[in-house]
Amino acid sequence: PDGWRRDDRPLIPGMAAERAMPEGALPSPSALLIRVALQSDDPALVEKAVVATELGRQKAQLEPFWYAGHHAVLLTPASQTP
Repeated sequence: PDGWRRDDRPLIPGMAAERAMPEGALPSPSALLIRVALQSDDPALVEKAVVATELGRQKAQLEPFWYAGHHAVLLTPASQTP
């Protein structure tokens, strides 16, 4: 509910969740999961994707280069979400 974690058992206990995962050599896993979840027939999953999108909105808007996948989800109208 408070963001994304890279591991269910982080090496450093108490590390905060990330509101959006940055892009790297590979696309952001959080952005990819949001895009896939938005295509679901499950309304609860779609709602979780919408909430996750909004959690990362500020980071994606402030740093679109590092959060390109998340930024792309924000720019895609709901009616055109792949």
